[in-house]
This record gives sequence, C-alpha cells and structure tokens, in this order.
Amino acid sequence: MSRRIAVIQGHPDPAGHHLLHAMADAYAEAAIAAGHEIRRIEVGKLEFTLLRTQLDFETGALPPALAQPREDMRWAEH
Repeated sequence: MSRRIAVIQGHPDPAGHHLLHAMADAYAEAAIAAGHEIRRIEVGKLEFTLLRTQLDFETGALPPALAQPREDMRWAEH
C-alpha cells in the first residue's frame, strides 16, 4: 500500500554533506523505490523568525515560510 511520507531533514546547515542529510536522502530514496509519495522539508533552508515567548506562539501569525511545510505535514500519513 502506497503512503504519503513527509521527510523532515532538520540539520541547521543547508549546505548538506552531513550525516542527517545522508540519512534523509537514503530514507527518501528507499521510500520512493517502494512506491511511496515523498515530500521533503529542509528546515535549514527555511527563513523564519524564531518564536521567543509563549505569547508569540499563541498570538503570532504563521510565518509565510512555514505555510508549505505545515501543508506537507498535514498531507503526510507518515
């Protein structure tokens, strides 16, 4: 059964060449080979202001750079 999978690669260095990048690549490649749909979220490439307080979290607007990753996570089944 094919599944929708979001691969979230969270290393802060967007340049790649780190273990976490290689692990995310291997996972995504294996999932695609098994017939699953993949969407990737590269956290180090996203540009957004960090939340500093609980109030920011509760009342702040979602930064535009996070809209697509949010949709990708909602889309995913795994």
